[in-house]
Amino acid sequence: MGGLGEFYCMELSEFAHRILFSCDVNEKLAAAVEFTDVQPFHPASLPTEPGRPTSLALGRWKSSKRVSFPTRAELLDPVKVGVLLHFFANHELLALELMALTLLKFPSAPAAFRMGVAKTMLDEQRHLASYLAQMKSVGVELGDIPVNDFFWTQCSAMKSPLDYVARMSLTFEQANLDFASYFRDVLVELGDVSTAALLQTVLDDEIGHVKHGLVWFRRWKPESKSDWQAFCEALGGEINPARAKGSVFDSESRLRVGFDQDFIDSLKIFSQSKGGLPKLSFYNPEAEEELRLVAARPQLSSALGLARDDLAAVMIFVLNQDDILAVPRRLPRDFLVKIRDCGFDIPELLLSEIDEKSLKQGLGQRKILGFNPWAVTPWTLALEKTFDASSLMFSANPGELRPLYSKVTALDVLKEFLAANKPDDCLVDSELVGSVVACTEEFESLMQTFCSKGLRGKFIAKRPWSAAGRHRIIESISDLPWAEQPKILRQWFENSWRIGELPIVQPLFKRRIDVSVQARIAVKPESLQVHILGFTRVLNLPNGQYAGTCVGRILGGQDNELLRFWHKGSNGHSGSVEEILESVVRFAGESLAKRGYTGSFGIDAFVFERENGTLGLFPMIEINPRHTMGRVALSIGKRMAPGRVGLWLHIPAGWLRRLCASSFAELRDRWTSLLPLRTQTKSGGTVVVSGVLETSPAEQCQQVWTCFAVGTDLKEIGEVLSISQLLSVSEESKTNDMPAMRL
Repeated sequence: MGGLGEFYCMELSEFAHRILFSCDVNEKLAAAVEFTDVQPFHPASLPTEPGRPTSLALGRWKSSKRVSFPTRAELLDPVKVGVLLHFFANHELLALELMALTLLKFPSAPAAFRMGVAKTMLDEQRHLASYLAQMKSVGVELGDIPVNDFFWTQCSAMKSPLDYVARMSLTFEQANLDFASYFRDVLVELGDVSTAALLQTVLDDEIGHVKHGLVWFRRWKPESKSDWQAFCEALGGEINPARAKGSVFDSESRLRVGFDQDFIDSLKIFSQSKGGLPKLSFYNPEAEEELRLVAARPQLSSALGLARDDLAAVMIFVLNQDDILAVPRRLPRDFLVKIRDCGFDIPELLLSEIDEKSLKQGLGQRKILGFNPWAVTPWTLALEKTFDASSLMFSANPGELRPLYSKVTALDVLKEFLAANKPDDCLVDSELVGSVVACTEEFESLMQTFCSKGLRGKFIAKRPWSAAGRHRIIESISDLPWAEQPKILRQWFENSWRIGELPIVQPLFKRRIDVSVQARIAVKPESLQVHILGFTRVLNLPNGQYAGTCVGRILGGQDNELLRFWHKGSNGHSGSVEEILESVVRFAGESLAKRGYTGSFGIDAFVFERENGTLGLFPMIEINPRHTMGRVALSIGKRMAPGRVGLWLHIPAGWLRRLCASSFAELRDRWTSLLPLRTQTKSGGTVVVSGVLETSPAEQCQQVWTCFAVGTDLKEIGEVLSISQLLSVSEESKTNDMPAMRL
């Protein structure tokens, strides 16, 4: 593109006119040593687009194949680094042209402001020239890739110098603080020191550019408004404040600019969709009860309602920054800042009760793509229709949702899987997975089958939509004839039959480890994919109450016998336990998809000890066609350093006395002191190395509080937090087939 020309002295308006109107990039790069501003003028007309050669025409990208930003791995290729710099070069050129437009559009703006813009333009010229030289060294020329017009369309309509500094300086140039620092770090790690040094120079200059804008913004904004309030108002809804940051947030550079902490924190946690329609999410854990009762949103008890509100924030971890999460309580800023500092995206938060009137009032005139609730139910589908949005998670008749959540369906799918696969010594006997019992004769027949297989002792019965420890009988059932069973048990069965909720009866196994597998169903017009997201370990209290989920090294602390079984199975076993579970998950996912379901789901499974002492796998005790706590834990665990163990704890209020704490806040303060949060930040983002991160705000929680503890192993976490005894797996707890308080 040629060299960088230079003029000794030039009038600002002449300088700006040449840069804006010229179609020659070399002329746009010609700088001036000194400026005068004695004859500012406004041209008779200003262009709708800057002058450009044909190869750099702003509309070219609309009819050309889109070129994506290079990924981190692709930047090992010098040519891809050239492609990256091509994107940056276009941004510098657009910034240069917009600054020229500003000088021509506002000739009566303060002289010091105009001179500051001109000096910024000199920096932009140097940056552009440096990018072009670096690109040329790897065979990339400006114009090889179609360039977009986003900066121009967003800023060229500016109506005042205040409008300029809000849009250009405090939005797009501020965002470049993040992009420059992020790619600088990436390139340093990949060994490209020269390009990284160039980006450091750009970053240092950009800090000055943003500071120039901030100084004038503060002079022009209303004194009664904070910087953040005035910034949001100045953008006026035409530009999303989220445009002022990148995916990795550089707080240090913003402090160097001079932003106050309120502005930095406010921007850090701000989220809003940058273009596409957002999905609306909320936490509705009462799904199974709604389907059991065939009623629109059952009324929860006061305690369960509070627990639901306590846990509403955990959906943050399964959403992205383009989503909207409706929450019933305003979440504390320091809580959100800490989450963001650990590398998590935060969705847009909408303070609202979860009902049609409140949600519509909160959204105003905004449109949404659809719903992504904790669980899709007939009620959520009906609510979704009132928003004129299509369902993202269920395509069949709403009446088909009830059997989808039924434990009878999970049992049928399990039996289908066992029947479709060759016998495997690793797996539970198909006659021992349980059966639906519809009358006393079927009860006695099933007991006889269990006894013939050597099973004597205790069994469990649960109704099809049993959840949260309700609608089930544990340990009261024995292998005695029906007439000799306890009266209360016989009444429970008779009531179940009367209301049409035929219970499932299963043996109580001596469980060695509980696991869950998280997955996602993606359905396209011509394909179905079941993506395995990962494995987690479920931890229960001795009474069967759900205590938490372990992620990372989930087999840590297990004996050699279980480890051998997990990795190699038993004689006659064709693969590892993980391979079998993945097969089960795909089989279950395909079954769910045939019934119209897409999205997140999970299965629960466990390894048990047989009467002869060998180990076996019960590959699916339950299907959860919804988001699950295991899914949340897995998402949190993605921000954990490799080789660590993460324990996502659910602390019920009943634990506080046993833990010698008067409140959740007191417990949080103690635990974060005993196990301080340590993070590590590289170009790939921030990870938690060790410590306790609260995942729901302790000050607001009344029934249950959650936190994520990271350490080298579960034993270390248990000892430091003094919860080893609470989390120990006793012989009694091994007989429970699932958590009694799964929320």
